Amino acid sequence: MAFVRETWAECASLIAGAADRVALAVELGPRLTVISGEASAVRETMLAAVARGIGCGPLPLAQAYHTADVRGLGEAFVERLSGLRSRRSAIPYYSKRDRRLQTEISARHYWRICSEPSLFYTLARSMVRDGYRRFVEIGPHPMLGSRSRRRRRSWESVSKFTR
Repeated sequence: MAFVRETWAECASLIAGAADRVALAVELGPRLTVISGEASAVRETMLAAVARGIGCGPLPLAQAYHTADVRGLGEAFVERLSGLRSRRSAIPYYSKRDRRLQTEISARHYWRICSEPSLFYTLARSMVRDGYRRFVEIGPHPMLGSRSRRRRRSWESVSKFTR
């Protein structure tokens, strides 16, 4: 996995030639995207980014969540969580999977969160536009938590223009 200091759309263009070996995984900010895939393809993509003057670097993560690389783990994941009983939440929450308020989830929903690309920044902007000013990310990767704190000012400025 690697971070690329570029938009989601620009990163999609950057990986187009190797899309069968590298994927967009997480949108952390307006110009910060995480890519994941075969190590050699990720390295090649980073070299292409550097050649275009785009900042990037490797991430020390063992598992490529938010990509097809983990799809084979899905049934075992869902099976292990299937014994847990969910109940309706007293407080609605946003899911980065569905990008909307909800009160109930399932083991399959959790699996989709782990195995599909995460548009975290897009979700956070939606929450600001809906009037929310405080955020709790349950179980974030340490990189996501620190990024959230740094992005808070820009999210607040987004809300000034959308109210």
